[in-house]
Amino acid sequence: MVGIKNRGSQVHKVKTKFKRNKNVDLPQTENADENFLDKILAHIPDYFGKFGVQLMEYGFSGNEVKNLLIESFEKSGTEGLINELENHNFFMVFVDDSLPSNYSLVSGKNWCVWFWNKFDIEEFTFFVIEFPSEFKIYLHETSSSIRLYGKARSLEIGVYKKEVDIEKIFKKIVKDYMLQVFCSELDHKLECDGGSQEFIDAMDEGEFSKDFDTGGFFNFEGIDFPKKIKTMAYQKILQNVEDYPEE
Repeated sequence: MVGIKNRGSQVHKVKTKFKRNKNVDLPQTENADENFLDKILAHIPDYFGKFGVQLMEYGFSGNEVKNLLIESFEKSGTEGLINELENHNFFMVFVDDSLPSNYSLVSGKNWCVWFWNKFDIEEFTFFVIEFPSEFKIYLHETSSSIRLYGKARSLEIGVYKKEVDIEKIFKKIVKDYMLQVFCSELDHKLECDGGSQEFIDAMDEGEFSKDFDTGGFFNFEGIDFPKKIKTMAYQKILQNVEDYPEE
């Protein structure tokens, strides 16, 4: 994905012209466990395996994914279904090489943030699974190098009871986590020899902005950090450049 131009868009809104299939053929459900299976399957679109749309790490079609989950549920109930979801990395997907958008096949709430790091893209995808008695928030982190040489995993980063405002908690989790990434990655680059000058050179080439929202050198796409934080970060860069005039 190196060299893909920045689009300045909100990536956490899934970018696909296809709609997920909501008509899943299942037996009549009368309990929470079967309702859980129904909700999971309802997120999986039938078009997977067609139109060039493929799973990121697996070769399954939409129907194959559904059958796998149904068989796991029939064999071992909810516990078996959950184990299958976890074993298969929640079926993270990569939709269309020209317009990437990562999300979980089995979740209705997703938020993907891209970190453009020296013209490579590191992808942080947060998503929520609604289990029968609780919500769980997961993070799937990957990059082009991980795809080539390793295998990313989804990590559980929060468990919450059903009575909580999961929408509010989800937003806070994503923003707090990515702010930590922003600060730690900035500090890491500034600690390297010539790190600050690299920011200035990239800005001269149009590959970095003091608002941290354009270019391929150091840019976060899909999330807005507070203006105060970005201003302080930019001043920190300038303070590390000898004789560079502040604007």
